[in-house]
Amino acid sequence: MWYLSMNIKFITEKIHMSRGGASRSLHVLASQLEQRGHNVTIATINIGSKNQLPVQHEYLVNEIGNDSENILHSCGSIINYMEKKEKNTDIFHIFTPQFNFLGGIFKKKGGKTPIIGRLNNYAFCPNKSMMESQCYLNCTTASKIKHDVGDVNEKIANIPKYMFKTHLDPILMNQVDKLFAISPSVKQIYISNGIDPEIIEVMPNFIDKSFSMKGKKKALFDGCFNILYVGWLKEIKGVRTLIEAARKLKNGFKFHIVGDGPLYSELSNNSPSNVEYYGRIDNSDLSSFYTSADLFVHPGNWPEPFGRTILESLQCQTPVLTSNIGAPPWIAGNAGLQFEPKNSSELISQLQLLKQNNKVYNSIKKSIPNEISRFEMEPIIQKILKTYNELQT
Repeated sequence: MWYLSMNIKFITEKIHMSRGGASRSLHVLASQLEQRGHNVTIATINIGSKNQLPVQHEYLVNEIGNDSENILHSCGSIINYMEKKEKNTDIFHIFTPQFNFLGGIFKKKGGKTPIIGRLNNYAFCPNKSMMESQCYLNCTTASKIKHDVGDVNEKIANIPKYMFKTHLDPILMNQVDKLFAISPSVKQIYISNGIDPEIIEVMPNFIDKSFSMKGKKKALFDGCFNILYVGWLKEIKGVRTLIEAARKLKNGFKFHIVGDGPLYSELSNNSPSNVEYYGRIDNSDLSSFYTSADLFVHPGNWPEPFGRTILESLQCQTPVLTSNIGAPPWIAGNAGLQFEPKNSSELISQLQLLKQNNKVYNSIKKSIPNEISRFEMEPIIQKILKTYNELQT
């Protein structure tokens, strides 16, 4: 369906393409909207660093803050920007969850332009590593203070912020017109923290069709059952569990770890011989890794909001094995199996099943086209545009 041209303004912290994730998702969405005849502007705050923009982009970029500003001053800059641009804007789409409450302030001050917020992380949480304990189901001020990794003085200084996030942030977020959660698990977690379920709509990331066509497409691995991990090397990603499994699966299994992070040196210097580390690989070269692997493993310990690497694996027709927490099992659907987080014994059992049972493996692989179709670009963009249009009527 074709919609009349709209003036759409995204608000985000920054665009930093080398970090991928949200910046890449925003770039693709903004570019697609421009190609459909809409006028798109991305307003950035640039706290701590400047934008790293893509070489080519059709949308406009307004830098309304600078890298020397603090967060409080930046919030004021965002409100001023929205009030100044309201007359020439059909939709404000806040892409950084930490700024969603500003949409509520804008509405409280009499703003009429529809506001959409994005829920792609857990803005209320001070310590993501604690989310594996399910404390997120009721993230109180006391738990925020307890889980803060700072010293006593820092915790005391943060009390007003945590009281705001617990008591005022949900009230203000409930004033916006719509919140796009990138997965059902994100929606449920925000509902448990006081957000009105009526304003939350699941709007997942969509696949970038150009991704699976990138790279040299040559086989990088051979001879064994090749298992791939792509992502940050930090505690909440669960890579330790994967390495524990590798120690006990030396015959016929090869593990390939792509990515960097705080655990890189420790893990790479203390892993068995059947584990190989590649460091950070450019996104344009990743598809060769996925297509060369027999299985992609996402071993996260926490409720990952989404998991773009799972989509990338499925795009390359590689089945997946995920921990059964957060969005990854939903993304994989019937194209993957699950195991309990931090349970290396269960992970080993699933890896052995997939290696030894061709019927199970092939059944999962045949499910990939159906599962990946849920994340096709066009239906999701049409759903976004439909919501934009409905909010203006």
